Amino acid sequence: MTQHALYDALKRIKPLRSAVQRLRAVLCWLRVEVWVLVGTERRSGEPLEALIAGQLQTKNYLAELLFQPSYSEIHRRMWRWSVLRKATTRRSSHAMAFVDTDVRHSRQSEDVHVFWLRGWVRTELELARAVERIQRSDGIKSDVRKIQENGLSCDTTCDPIELELFYWDLYVPYARRGYGDKAIYMDYEQMWSGLKNPVLLRIKKDGQTVAGMVILQPENAVPHWWLLGIRNGDRNLVKQGVLAALYLFGIRYLEERGYARALLGGVRPFLTDGVLQYKRKWGARLIAGDDGDPHWFLVAITQPTRAVREFLKACPLIGEDEEGLVGSVFVDDVSSDDNERVRRQQVELSALGVERARVVALMAIGACDDSRQQEGKRAASPAVSAGPPDVKPDIVSLTKSVPSVRN
Repeated sequence: MTQHALYDALKRIKPLRSAVQRLRAVLCWLRVEVWVLVGTERRSGEPLEALIAGQLQTKNYLAELLFQPSYSEIHRRMWRWSVLRKATTRRSSHAMAFVDTDVRHSRQSEDVHVFWLRGWVRTELELARAVERIQRSDGIKSDVRKIQENGLSCDTTCDPIELELFYWDLYVPYARRGYGDKAIYMDYEQMWSGLKNPVLLRIKKDGQTVAGMVILQPENAVPHWWLLGIRNGDRNLVKQGVLAALYLFGIRYLEERGYARALLGGVRPFLTDGVLQYKRKWGARLIAGDDGDPHWFLVAITQPTRAVREFLKACPLIGEDEEGLVGSVFVDDVSSDDNERVRRQQVELSALGVERARVVALMAIGACDDSRQQEGKRAASPAVSAGPPDVKPDIVSLTKSVPSVRN
């Protein structure tokens, strides 16, 4: 019997085939996708090397957040148990590391240069707050005018055929064209298995459906704006107000049915995340907890170079501990004169429902560029430092130290 014939015969043995499939799945789980990216940091123009472990879409998202368009990358696989060690060692060539993992190692959380974030942070919308913003926000008033000028209207349906058309004609094209190689979306079977008392809210123009959103209404639970899509992923439709129409009509739909709030899904744990900022425009707030998806996101600073410092100063991190959400706002050192930026970022975190923040002195983590290398080596202060003058140090209550604002 030839090797090929033997292989075909073994494939027909169902228990053996199942065992091989399970073994393959375990090996895939144990081997993590890892990329080392080298390029120019988006804000400072300085060279930066970063290690990223996780999904391809996560790597693409972070690459856009970190780098100017042109960068190089090296891809390989590593054993799961060696990734965190590689990411957090100071002897590595990379200056920062990002690891998407389903396990939070408490021993790592004590490391001054390591921050644990949720892979996705949940968002929630209080409908009364949203209605108030619709009436007061100039930005939303402008969206309402676009909706009216373009003759956008709304209806709802529970028809399974319409739900299937929504998936193929609206949801998938919008995910692919709207987010490109950063898109993470459900496959067809996942959508149908997750439906719980669904309603499809459709936005129409000239009698044609141009956008839609699936709203889940589980019994005795908070409704969930689950999936949304735009026909062919057309960005011109977004400019005409169809995305704003989904939010506006979705708020009205739930308010008319007596709901007080709605879940809006997850966002990335960076204050500058575009989806987070759009949801914030309508009054959404962040809430703690994993919602059944306990993914964690480790951010490790191994070399606080100028590129790393400029990235972190522009992109505060949103983490979580036993007491709830906590933000990390960054300064170079305790003598920084960046008070106005720090206060502005604290205000933004407060508006999003993050009640505590810490000011992190990056120079205290270790050596930086040549001009301050010796100063960095002598620094013995912890990562959460006294902060710049007039800025509250350590972990502070934003609700006490920052005035509330309206946008």
